Amino acid sequence: MSGSAWYPALPLAIALAALAAREVTRELPRDPQRAHASSEFLAPDLALLGARAPDTDQELTVDLTASHARFAGLGPLPVRSGAVSARAGDAGWTLELAIELPGALDSGGELQLRVRTREVRTSAVPGCRTASMRGTWAADSLGGDLQIDASWMRMPGGTARLQGVTTIENLKLGSASTADGIAPALALELHLVPRGTRK
Repeated sequence: MSGSAWYPALPLAIALAALAAREVTRELPRDPQRAHASSEFLAPDLALLGARAPDTDQELTVDLTASHARFAGLGPLPVRSGAVSARAGDAGWTLELAIELPGALDSGGELQLRVRTREVRTSAVPGCRTASMRGTWAADSLGGDLQIDASWMRMPGGTARLQGVTTIENLKLGSASTADGIAPALALELHLVPRGTRK
């Protein structure tokens, strides 16, 4: 009777023995410091991601659902249409853009931009380029020259994003018009897709 009191403890003893045997025979890392060392970060290959400019000329269109323009003092303005012609390797871009202006503004209707890159520069960010884009603007019976400081980045899947800032002299914007002699600032946020892609 007294010997049977040990039977419930046998499974526990067997488990502890197996655990001890595993710990004794487990292979330890040869260099514990090396086992926890971090490796150097390597940037992914843009060619594998599809985020590199193509080697041929390309036509892109503006994704109207994801793009917008903004004047200082006004909410986001819808982009009505837009297209980009990109030279091989992003050596140069030509941008045509139509932005809807609220009817309450003096110019009303639509602001049209036609600009092209003058000097394209690479940046420290892989796949990102910057450039000064020069061209013309027109709204109603008004128009003039302008320069946009722009940057764009190629994205996986052949898409691209462009951001730019400019000021437009003599554009009448009602309550948001020129104040203290400073022309209204226009900021662009454009999402571009290869022509033929449905968005």
